[in-house]
Amino acid sequence: MKRLSLTDFSWLRDPGHYTHHRLWVELAICAHSDKPPFAPSFVAVSDQHFTSSFTVSSDEGLESGIMLFHTDRTFIAIGRLDNRLVVTHSVLGWSNRWQIDTDSPWQRTIFWTVDRTEEGVGIGYRTTEEGPPRPVGRFTLPGLAASITYGPYFANATDGELSAAIERFSYQSQR
Repeated sequence: MKRLSLTDFSWLRDPGHYTHHRLWVELAICAHSDKPPFAPSFVAVSDQHFTSSFTVSSDEGLESGIMLFHTDRTFIAIGRLDNRLVVTHSVLGWSNRWQIDTDSPWQRTIFWTVDRTEEGVGIGYRTTEEGPPRPVGRFTLPGLAASITYGPYFANATDGELSAAIERFSYQSQR
């Protein structure tokens, strides 16, 4: 499979309003949008082992993060909402959702990393431009052994439209 770029991503669930440039995506998430797996999601597929990263900038009150997707019934979504880490996980329809308080205050921009190896998919984030990412965990899901569908997701539980942007996408294949 070829090396991914931001132009290879497409909307699994449409956010409402968006502008897709070659190097960034600006979007507005409608009020009361669904949580994962039905949240607006901007995904791509890769059959390679890789390391990928990008930034997601969002308004306060917007849940945004990374989703690994197999089906509506098998996925994991890890995001930030205000100063909390939000994890939504489902395997064959058995799902859980929990929130974990973090020691870092709300930040407009989060730097997300995805690392796919033989051992699974590692997800991490950082709230500053420099330094190593905070690992959230390494995950495996049924159906992701041959290829992976992944990308940012957005969920808006507020009464108003909220804005976000995806930028600084990088993808390095591991051979």
